[in-house]
Amino acid sequence: MRAKERLGIMLLFLYAFCFISCDKDDDNVENIAVMSVSPELVWMRDPRVQVMECIIEGDNEKLYIAPSQIEGFEYNKGYDYKLKVKVTPLENPSTDGATVRYELREIIYEILHRTLSAAVMYLMKNSQRGHLLMQIILHY
Repeated sequence: MRAKERLGIMLLFLYAFCFISCDKDDDNVENIAVMSVSPELVWMRDPRVQVMECIIEGDNEKLYIAPSQIEGFEYNKGYDYKLKVKVTPLENPSTDGATVRYELREIIYEILHRTLSAAVMYLMKNSQRGHLLMQIILHY
């Protein structure tokens, strides 16, 4: 009889351990993206609407985002930006609105577009050492 009780208690602990260890909290995972923002706004379908042209690093995905759509970010025309943003899918997006929420985490750089040559801009956007190059330029 004691053997059955011990086996029952061990199985109870085993079941409890399995349920507790398999419980994952995926809400704490942040989707962080690094994006480059164009220095000029572009016109969209409606001639009254101007948006920022943004390129997500890694997959070179091109997005068109309203300047006010990144929370905590103030867009200044004529500046190149590289931003680190948190991307959160909206649970109930409107049919004609945004499907994700962007929240500024860090401005990696903000620099006046006219001060950089095309070659330097290419190196900054396409080089692993672009961030280091940016620091050197800003230092001088």
